[in-house]
Amino acid sequence: MKIDLTKNGLESMFNPWEIKLLNILVEGGEHTSGTLLTELNLSMETNLSQASVLNFLEKLTAFGIAVKLDGTGTTKGKRGVYSFPHNMATLKNYLASLAENWALYMRNNSSTKTVKQEAT
Repeated sequence: MKIDLTKNGLESMFNPWEIKLLNILVEGGEHTSGTLLTELNLSMETNLSQASVLNFLEKLTAFGIAVKLDGTGTTKGKRGVYSFPHNMATLKNYLASLAENWALYMRNNSSTKTVKQEAT
């Protein structure tokens, strides 16, 4: 996840399609990466790959933002089903504290304004 301290709001951490995906998750329900991909591509007239959406969902899960449940079985294994247990206000508060912590870290350790943190 990148944090660009020169931008404000969700735009400081996410691409436009990632923000749209977060909004879809906040609206509720459980989604597979395939259903999210279809909805994103139709609503934004993009041509995202399933891997891009899946990687983003996995990062959200690693950061505790989204929840991944075992989905239905297929011939290739189980597909994850993703849900969002928070509302947008809770998400923004969490992300603000994350950005604040990074800003403090960067102030003390570097002059770079863009930081990359990989989910563990």
